Amino acid sequence: RYRRLKEARAAARCTGYAGAMFPWQSGSSGREESPVLHLNPESGRWTRDSSYTQRHVNIAVAYNLWQYWESSRDTRFMFGAGAEMFLDIARFWASVSTYNRYHRRYEICGVMGPDEYHEHYPGSREPGLRNNAYTNVMVVWLLNKALELLALLPQKQRAILTEKLHLDDKDYATWHDIAHNIRIAFHDDQIISQFEGFGNLKEFDWPEYRTKYEDICRLDRILEAENDSTNNYQVLKQPDVLMLFYLLSLEQVITLFRQIGYVIDCTTIEKTIFYYLERTSHGSTLSKVIHAWVLAPFDLCRSWRLFAESLESDTQGGTTGEGIHTGVMAATIGLVQNRYVGLRIQKHRISFSPLLPVELSGDITFRFRHLGNRFLVRANRQRLTVSLEQSNYQGIVIDVFGNACVLHPGRPRTFLLQEMPLTSAKH
Repeated sequence: RYRRLKEARAAARCTGYAGAMFPWQSGSSGREESPVLHLNPESGRWTRDSSYTQRHVNIAVAYNLWQYWESSRDTRFMFGAGAEMFLDIARFWASVSTYNRYHRRYEICGVMGPDEYHEHYPGSREPGLRNNAYTNVMVVWLLNKALELLALLPQKQRAILTEKLHLDDKDYATWHDIAHNIRIAFHDDQIISQFEGFGNLKEFDWPEYRTKYEDICRLDRILEAENDSTNNYQVLKQPDVLMLFYLLSLEQVITLFRQIGYVIDCTTIEKTIFYYLERTSHGSTLSKVIHAWVLAPFDLCRSWRLFAESLESDTQGGTTGEGIHTGVMAATIGLVQNRYVGLRIQKHRISFSPLLPVELSGDITFRFRHLGNRFLVRANRQRLTVSLEQSNYQGIVIDVFGNACVLHPGRPRTFLLQEMPLTSAKH
């Protein structure tokens, strides 16, 4: 990514923005290679493709940088190339955000969310949508981290970067202001709107189309062949708002909403999750594994069913011969380790909040590394055992359901899960 930063900066300038704008589909040079036309095999027609407006890829780059920093504390990288990318991405989002005097909040317009079924408003020729909830909330997360990173930088390195990127106190004040006053839309009794106006779209007749077609995963192609469009309906190809609850904990999401002046709780989140689940066609192979993740605290049985279906994603239509989907494979492993076993690493803190489906009747065993330490984890529905196999420290603090303890090298700790407060898993 760093080798392609120059091209990302050029792309931002060409579009009228500051900072770095990484492409949705990148060529080896770092150029945007997303198609502007799409061939629909159902109709044989070429249609306009606005997927290049998925600017949220910039947030993904920053998120991955932060995940690497959290797990490695690689100061040589993060205080140099990492910080330069992260801060330039923050500059981009600050330049994209505009202040709406009527709402007295910042807005982000002309973008497309992860869903991909909605490129523009019904009847409009202008690509992009207003205030995609996933994008806006993750921008708040990103700007928070950018300010945190600035505070972490050694004085000399901070001076070099701020001069190179032309940053000053006015920029930081703007970042803080956006991160506390961005707009999020709601509809239908506090459902978080995928984007502003989503609740005004028509409901879709799912039973009719499930009867009419054998497979409705690609509703965009089906409706275009019928001279209609997914832009007109409350239908999703894959998770959009729900990606917030995949990348961040429920507690983090609630905190971010409160920071920008919206009060939500687990009830709001649960209603939002089920609202969008019932409106999703799962046109992406990653859709079901993401839904399995976010559903786990609320409906573990349904979560497991979606997880099991995700394990067979590469056999759909015999596509394995054309190549395997490593993204889905990684996501299913992550679901077991980081959701069902509940491993979470944040700010030096290693925690576990197991939430194991009854179908996982045997032992789950895996290793992971964090800051040079090697851990071994064994878990089943009755107990969790954590061992520190290799470490430069005499002891490392971990916690299970919020109960902290010190883990010493060569001295495994076992926790009986039936004694733990399972309701804590929702947080």
